[in-house]
Amino acid sequence: MEQARNNPGFEPAVGIFIDGVYRSRTGVALSELPELERVEVLRGPQGTLFGKNTSAGALTITTKGPSFEKKGYLELAIGNFSAREIKAALNTPLNDEWAFRVNGSHRTRDGYIDDFNADRAFNDIDRYTLRGQALYEGNDLTARIIVDTASTDENCCAGINVFTGPTAPAVNAGASFLGLQGIVASTIGEPQVSYSPNRDLGEQVDEYGISVDLEYALESATFYSLTAYRDWEVDRGMDVDFSGIDRAYRDDYLSSVSDFMQEFRLQGLAFNDKVDYLVGAFYSMQDLSLTDTVRVGTQGNLYVDLLLSGLAGGQLFGSLGPSVPLLLPIAVPASMEGDGQLGDNFDVETQSIALFSHNIISLGERLKLSAGIRYLHESKEASANLLGQLPACDFYLDSANAPLTQGLLGVAGGAAVLLSCNPAINTEFNGQYADDRSENALTGSIKLSYQLNDDTLLFGGYDRGYKAGGYNLDRGGFDSVLFGGDGPQMDDLEFEEESVNAFEVGLKSSMLDNRLTLNTSVYYQDFSNYQSLVFSGSNFTVQNVDKTISKGIEFESALVVSEALTVNAAYTYNEVYFDQNANLSNTPLDGLQGQQLANAPRNSYNFNVTYSPQINDTMRLILHTNIRAYSSHRVESSELSPFNESGALVGAKIALEAIDNRWEFSLRAENLFEEEIYVAGFFVPEQNGTFAAYPNAPRFVTLEGLWRF
Repeated sequence: MEQARNNPGFEPAVGIFIDGVYRSRTGVALSELPELERVEVLRGPQGTLFGKNTSAGALTITTKGPSFEKKGYLELAIGNFSAREIKAALNTPLNDEWAFRVNGSHRTRDGYIDDFNADRAFNDIDRYTLRGQALYEGNDLTARIIVDTASTDENCCAGINVFTGPTAPAVNAGASFLGLQGIVASTIGEPQVSYSPNRDLGEQVDEYGISVDLEYALESATFYSLTAYRDWEVDRGMDVDFSGIDRAYRDDYLSSVSDFMQEFRLQGLAFNDKVDYLVGAFYSMQDLSLTDTVRVGTQGNLYVDLLLSGLAGGQLFGSLGPSVPLLLPIAVPASMEGDGQLGDNFDVETQSIALFSHNIISLGERLKLSAGIRYLHESKEASANLLGQLPACDFYLDSANAPLTQGLLGVAGGAAVLLSCNPAINTEFNGQYADDRSENALTGSIKLSYQLNDDTLLFGGYDRGYKAGGYNLDRGGFDSVLFGGDGPQMDDLEFEEESVNAFEVGLKSSMLDNRLTLNTSVYYQDFSNYQSLVFSGSNFTVQNVDKTISKGIEFESALVVSEALTVNAAYTYNEVYFDQNANLSNTPLDGLQGQQLANAPRNSYNFNVTYSPQINDTMRLILHTNIRAYSSHRVESSELSPFNESGALVGAKIALEAIDNRWEFSLRAENLFEEEIYVAGFFVPEQNGTFAAYPNAPRFVTLEGLWRF
């Protein structure tokens, strides 16, 4: 969601790997994908099986690769909100050793959140992908080469107003001067926003990548090499005040991430096949750059004066005319449209080196020990070149105006200075900065599994996980001398590494001639320096929490009732909370000690049913439904979060499919019953008590046709 997007210095705790290649940021991993071979969910800390370590889990996605058979497919879809999609693939062998595959897709859909102030809608889709693959299979060597590119040109993401605070009258009054609505009432069922028509939420993303995956069969082992390079860039606009008043905006916010990765693994059997060993090495170099552009809009001065006239009975800039007194003997110098960040440039270069090993040792016919270890060295070099202009900040920082500034700091609890010299655009922080950090960590795992009988496996173990520290790329994180700080220093933006001790015991079983599968596990995770992404009032920052606990139970089942009927069910009970004694005083998280974390429901349920009877000798009917439900939980990390959310989302599909899989026609629905849920929320900057949230998508219905050849 928008929160994570606003802090590119933050890495996810659950890593996403596509064809073995790590996608280093959430937005980098959310591209369209071609046909999939398999999806694996690895729970808990990872780092002894493959290159990049993760502290909470991994999602590994393997796409369908080339094969030595000439074939392909064409898929077309239409739906509501003018949805259109085309996907196609062609696979062809060149000879007995080489095969090639090309995939492409283009997808469009209208937005579903209307703007009250303009003829436009947000949260639309317009994206394409193109991917080419080559497969070589020799006597001892297998190689898979993937080249891909993708692009989006969309308007995302709009947050609808849920609650308004005492600043709402000022927002509405300012917007009315332009004949606009400041804040508009909205519901999830009929979402709408009121943004400034001259500001957009346009987002253009371009990415490309190449990977070379080699597998070489040695006499008694297999050697693997994975080399990859990826480049991802985004150009984004934003109405920062999320309203119809033109207070502030982002224009040409530019962020890019380029990654080079090299991984080697050697895997084989030793000691009469009693040891299944894996040893590996991993290197990555990442360059992250950001140009931020938070700027004052056409009504920036007016908004401050409107608020202060209500809070303190006066104004700073004189934009309300002579009938409203000034708070100072003279007017504070006013801003012009476009003042603020003229270009805040950040760059972070990260190098990571790791050695890892994972070994499965047979201790008997039914007992196995798994032991893994990882050594990691990671270094970051961060630099910033910050350039901005804001006359009010310059006025306050001028020593000649110190008496006036000190007096103004006592007005409305300092709000007068904070509003007119917001930390996100405070010129006190102009300048060049540099810092670096280096970390070494030793992590690993040890687990036991016992095959109780042919159908039941007991397991248990311990994992040590780790996630590196980094930097918040936002000048708003600096300490200001105006508010008693010691001035800007690069380490103000730094956050520390996260580690976790994770324990798990469980059971995997099958019965009824393998028609019924039952899996369950109980887990306990103790995080140190947990990295929590929070909104501090003017910017999103990563805050370390000294102790965080996650514990619960997971249950999964699958039942093949008949050849045509399959039922899957899953349940998770998860308690995750900051420790009662966590030191959160004077932070945005204060008051949340002992409480369930945001966006972490205690109870989650999944239920899927597929019924596929054969109609005749040439076709079958497919009926499928999936239900995902969860209990009440916060949608924002604050004690003041105004509401909790719960709900159930239902998807359904009805299709006719050829017995030989040559074609399929289907009608698919997402959010079938139009459940209305807020998936995340945030307090709007500079609008105390006003809360906005991102609604879930409405009901999407698509008619799809698939032809294979």
